[in-house]
Amino acid sequence: LVATYEDELVSLSWEESAGAQRYGVYVKKGSNGTWKVLGESESTTYVHPNAEADTKYYYRVVPCYDKDGKTYYGEFDYNGVDVQVD
Repeated sequence: LVATYEDELVSLSWEESAGAQRYGVYVKKGSNGTWKVLGESESTTYVHPNAEADTKYYYRVVPCYDKDGKTYYGEFDYNGVDVQVD
């Protein structure tokens, strides 16, 4: 997972996870924040618009697999990656 900040947008990109139908994107503010769902993506990119200035964000992406009417979640980096928004 790579997170970059430019022109008031945080852009996320990551490697495809074989068989994933979509990816859940999570964010938290600061190292002591609470993880929250930011959105979903069917591709390997996501843009976080309106990121607040002077804030350090942490992101993680979770691959999602649907089978027999249920959703299963793949492996992910529990700590996520961080980016400083100026």
